[in-house]
Amino acid sequence: MNKAQKERDVKVRKLLADVSKNGKFFSVEFVRQGDGGIRKMNCRTGVKKHAKGGPRRFPDKAIGVFDCQIEEYRCFYPHTVRKVNGKVV
Repeated sequence: MNKAQKERDVKVRKLLADVSKNGKFFSVEFVRQGDGGIRKMNCRTGVKKHAKGGPRRFPDKAIGVFDCQIEEYRCFYPHTVRKVNGKVV
């Protein structure tokens, strides 16, 4: 990860922390790692209702959220984020 990606990573993590305070819902648009497609997701952080216990199942650098549309946990990398709540990052 180069310097620009690290700066973007910090910026996106701070923005997401502000947006998702107290378990608020937010939308995020990002580029998928596998096929390069664009994914839009309505989600929130801090959901534990559907957790099955055990260790975290996604990479440490990824941001884990609960996708409210499909009711499953998902993750994305901060450097792939394009929009948060409709605002370009």
